[in-house]
Amino acid sequence: MKWQLSATLSALLLVSIASCSDETGASSGEETLSDSLQSRIAARLDRLDAMSSIYAKHIPTGREIAVRADHPMNTLSVIKIPVMVKAFQDNASGRLDFGERYTIGPNDMRRGSGLIQTFEPGLNPTLRSLVTQ
Repeated sequence: MKWQLSATLSALLLVSIASCSDETGASSGEETLSDSLQSRIAARLDRLDAMSSIYAKHIPTGREIAVRADHPMNTLSVIKIPVMVKAFQDNASGRLDFGERYTIGPNDMRRGSGLIQTFEPGLNPTLRSLVTQ
């Protein structure tokens, strides 16, 4: 359950960081904002009953937030968050159809703790079901 909280917090932090960014270069006032944001994020992470870290970079401006970013971490399923975000964006733009079905094959089976490992080869779930598992 702790990893789910960490994954959710990570997603919320990334959204918060993105919403505080703009398309212009960083001025000294913006650097202070970034420092303040980084301090607030660090304080929230410190309150968690879990090991946590974050690194985020706003590509257009190059601004970065790094809290314990160099500490090795077990990522668990956190990588799924940006994949899910992209899938939902692609579905909204019409590049992906969540109603489309995918046939599970033997090579799709992986170890893990999610529901997909319990699927039988030949099952034909929608892409929405696969993305949200």
